Amino acid sequence: MCGRIAQYRDAHDYVSAMELASPVFMFDPADRRPGFNLAPGAHPLVVFPDQTIRTIRWGYRPLWATQQHLPQAINARSDSAPSSGYFRQMWRNGRVVVPADGWYEWRTESSVAQPYYIYRRSREPVLLAALSSVNDALEHQPGEGCVIVTAARSGGLVDAHAHRPLLLKPSAALRWLDPTARDAELTELTMHGAIPEDELSFHRVSQEVNRAVHDDAALIETIDSAH
Repeated sequence: MCGRIAQYRDAHDYVSAMELASPVFMFDPADRRPGFNLAPGAHPLVVFPDQTIRTIRWGYRPLWATQQHLPQAINARSDSAPSSGYFRQMWRNGRVVVPADGWYEWRTESSVAQPYYIYRRSREPVLLAALSSVNDALEHQPGEGCVIVTAARSGGLVDAHAHRPLLLKPSAALRWLDPTARDAELTELTMHGAIPEDELSFHRVSQEVNRAVHDDAALIETIDSAH
């Protein structure tokens, strides 16, 4: 599960982290501000296979799903997305990367949902595998957007859910974007292309993060000496 991310650095830092050769920025930097608490419905930076970097709405609800009164999707599980009617086409032709600085998880402690911020120990960006229904940067249909891919966790973190964001190594992120990558290779990337858990850290943060209207640097700061 991934319901909040932090994406506060300059876009050039994400370009460096992904080792992009020919990035093209298709957004106005003047309209973008650091995001420390981006929730579904926000427009994070997204890297597309042609190495364009765009701001795309986080969330996906195609017309047929709206007509069937199905909820908006914000995540896609790597074990079911390739065969899912919701995500199958995007898995084949809509793979993108959402660069970020970390994400939030909640764990029940003393009957209270306590938020944690998870990030790389090195403080380098994380590269989140994602899917997007958006093909044209200028014309979006209602309900189009992106979802973050999650993979089964294997322990070692504060995850409250069975799945966590799929955090790709730079080389794996580039291959994820490659339209020629086949199903077997994509499966391999979801299993072995992620950064190891010992490169990640986490700490408790303020309950202020619970409300998406709160968005400032203090949200990612630890509130105690946890981990």
